[in-house]
Amino acid sequence: MRRGLALARSGYTTTHARKPQPGGCGSPALESPHRRAKMGPSDFVSVEQAMTNVFVIQNQHGHYLGKQQQWLDGRDRKLLYRTEHHDEAINTVFELSSKDIWLRANALACPLDEHRQPDVEPGPAIPDDTEVDSPEGAIVEGEN
Repeated sequence: MRRGLALARSGYTTTHARKPQPGGCGSPALESPHRRAKMGPSDFVSVEQAMTNVFVIQNQHGHYLGKQQQWLDGRDRKLLYRTEHHDEAINTVFELSSKDIWLRANALACPLDEHRQPDVEPGPAIPDDTEVDSPEGAIVEGEN
């Protein structure tokens, strides 16, 4: 203890020479039951009040990620992937980007509408992959 006291006098402080600051970590003032704030039922926030923003994922084409991990245009908001946590949305973007190197996706914060759905602006229509246009002049089997 003398060494800590001597070092404190010389301007060098160690953990032994420091005095706890009032109101600091481990202070008896904070641990006193008389100083603790009493919480009542009005101090709690309901789920509806707490969750006013959610995060959705949008790609470089303006399409939104759906709950089934497919890209949607955003017209049907019930099908959109959403999360309350920004880090969870970032992790999803990272996972998607590792599967598709050409993907440029962002986690966007958006408010909820009166039906508790993400309030997003619909993106462009997604092209239908079932129709495959063959180039003119291409030879199609069965036609001669």
